[in-house]
Amino acid sequence: MKQKTYVVDTSVLIDDPDLFYKLGKSRIVVPTAVLRELDGLKNSTVAATASSARKVSRTLDKLGNTQNIASGARTSAGSIVVIYNRYQTVNDLASYADNKIVGTALKLNEEAGTHITVLTTDGNMRNVARAHGLRAESYPLLHNDRHAESEGTSSTSFKRNIITALIAAVLILYFIIRNAL
Repeated sequence: MKQKTYVVDTSVLIDDPDLFYKLGKSRIVVPTAVLRELDGLKNSTVAATASSARKVSRTLDKLGNTQNIASGARTSAGSIVVIYNRYQTVNDLASYADNKIVGTALKLNEEAGTHITVLTTDGNMRNVARAHGLRAESYPLLHNDRHAESEGTSSTSFKRNIITALIAAVLILYFIIRNAL
């Protein structure tokens, strides 16, 4: 299977600071614009946001201490994390950082000639990325496009399995009671 490359938005990392360990053997690109936003969010008045921003920053620092994160640092889950500082100019979004994040994906797409996916919780950013011919997905990924090598069960799959089991249990009880009457 071809390795996927994700350009991640700050929103995804704040929602899931352990993302680097959840996308299987993919390449995860963190634009420097995201680092700037994380730096500002470390002192957020929302405790969960500040905690997530600090955790992501610590993870990136730890990876960078032992490996060259500019060319790619491998995580224990097999993903490769890259901090990337080049971008094409985009002026379609109100946020300067969001424009740079989409611009980073465009620059990577131009350089690598491969399909790049922008991963964000921001619908407008996904729309702008798509308008520029990029793939864009929401996180958590809601379809089976995760890599087979991905370790663990996603919370979405786990919830789906619980719901399926509950429906099956209700149906079994229904048929037991119906046959008993």
